[in-house]
Amino acid sequence: PSKILTHFANIVIWIVMAIGLFTGATIVVSQAEFIRQYANINKILLILLLIIAPTIINLVGNKYTTIVNKTIMYIILTAFTLLYILAAKKGKHFNEIRFSPKSSDLEGILKSSFITIFAYNGFQSVVQLSEETKNKNDVPKGILGSITLTIIIYALIVISIISILGVKKATSTITPFGDAFDVFIPGNVDRDLVSMLAIIALTNT
Repeated sequence: PSKILTHFANIVIWIVMAIGLFTGATIVVSQAEFIRQYANINKILLILLLIIAPTIINLVGNKYTTIVNKTIMYIILTAFTLLYILAAKKGKHFNEIRFSPKSSDLEGILKSSFITIFAYNGFQSVVQLSEETKNKNDVPKGILGSITLTIIIYALIVISIISILGVKKATSTITPFGDAFDVFIPGNVDRDLVSMLAIIALTNT
């Protein structure tokens, strides 16, 4: 049994490494595309800089990495909070939300799970912080707490966007966050806002 567990653990480690590499590559290329909308920079050079910058921060130490992560999260959460407020005060489509899925929705839920798994990629890294914590009991608490908060935050985002746009428009757009703000902010501000938030959020990732 111990050999089987060892082989299984090795397979899981290699899978996690592969996921990390492909995720990192996808993130940095996407971030470069967002930035190149506003600055004409060589794509390869930009990708290289986007890899080097967070690497240096990580090498300096966990303390500074945490400060950068917290700062980015405060910015993102501020935007989310603004969205929640706008939805609560001016949302007109709240009645279109169904909180209990029908049996016919199970296929959609299964498909969406493959997309939303990206949002939870990285939570396994919390386990690695057991070497950094004074109390190892904080690690499972941190995992459960962060996953719970993430579920709540994403659920509120979906509810807010549907409340503002309605189900039909929310499901047909590729930029639901920006379109939600576009209802209240005229011009291209919504597009720029989403791009800036995406660049910031991808840096955190």
